[in-house]
Amino acid sequence: MKILKIDTNNTKFKAKSDYYIRKEMLQNNMRTGAEPYAITRLRKEGKRVRSMVNDVVAITLTAVGVEAVLKDNDITYLELDGDKIHAVAGYNGGYYTVQPSQKLSPELLRAYFAQSLVDGNNENLGGLYNYKKMVSNLKRQDLIQRGLQLHTYELNTDIDSEQAELSANTLSKLSKRRIKPKDLFFLGTDAFYYDNFDKTAYSINAYSTSVLKKEPTYRTCKFLTDEKGNAIGYEVTAMDLFAGRPKQSVYKEQQNVTEKLPEVADIDNNKIYAESFRFGNSSIQNARVKKAIPLVLNHLIERVGISCPLSEQLQIVQVYGKDKNIVTRICYYDSSVGRSLVYNDEGKYLYQMEYNKDDFGNIKACSKY
Repeated sequence: MKILKIDTNNTKFKAKSDYYIRKEMLQNNMRTGAEPYAITRLRKEGKRVRSMVNDVVAITLTAVGVEAVLKDNDITYLELDGDKIHAVAGYNGGYYTVQPSQKLSPELLRAYFAQSLVDGNNENLGGLYNYKKMVSNLKRQDLIQRGLQLHTYELNTDIDSEQAELSANTLSKLSKRRIKPKDLFFLGTDAFYYDNFDKTAYSINAYSTSVLKKEPTYRTCKFLTDEKGNAIGYEVTAMDLFAGRPKQSVYKEQQNVTEKLPEVADIDNNKIYAESFRFGNSSIQNARVKKAIPLVLNHLIERVGISCPLSEQLQIVQVYGKDKNIVTRICYYDSSVGRSLVYNDEGKYLYQMEYNKDDFGNIKACSKY
């Protein structure tokens, strides 16, 4: 990432190169109408970054205004880590990291992030809006990361407009779709385009020097979804360099039991134990369970945010405890996060159950989350 130093000889904008650009300094220059030499250089050379003069607009957002913008964009948590911004979009809305090109104070960093969301500025945030829209559509960021072979949550803000244009043109030709730079998001060294209608992501190396030379890096990832539209797997098509032709691989999470489950699962049998929590192994409807079900549904609606859960969607589970007593649990499998919310037979929330799977998506064990 190229960072230009402030010209310390310019008396109208004098600061040490390793200092934060303070709010007062920017405001003073805006009042006098002067444009510092460093900003002039950025205006001429910075195809990737908005000029600092334009970024001063972010200052007009008050603290209340920033929070309102974050709320409107479903950002429930924002943490500053040096020059990096970590954002969380709620229960199943994903996790994102952005490192802006400018070195700003914490106050301006939050405002900069919020203003970029308002402006829909693709370059400032590495296409965060498009990536977040994809996560919102499919929900399962863990499956998205796996399907796209991503090892980071940090969007790449180091892509200039020329690289973005080349990536868009390359993806347009290979996918036979009209793709513009503003439609992309960037993670690692790759550029991605997500088609909301066919639920397919297209990717190419963002640092390609020509359309055809880098064709083997072209990949498509079509996501498989359940009846709620949440991702449960994917089909990836990518060039196999050894075979010299495209190869498809499929991953799909297990959606049914593999065998008839015992009415009471043994805690030592990991696979059967896990499947019992995922699919339910009992139909018991005693007075205690019947009384607990409304409490479970109410918790799902008011505390978790599940829309219109039904009692038929709950799984009743019976397992042997460590003392060999039978323990009853009531579960709700939420496909938007891929985990079960577990309650006791009095309707009290206990924990979430996460399912460990093999390379094909088959359940092999579980663990508390």
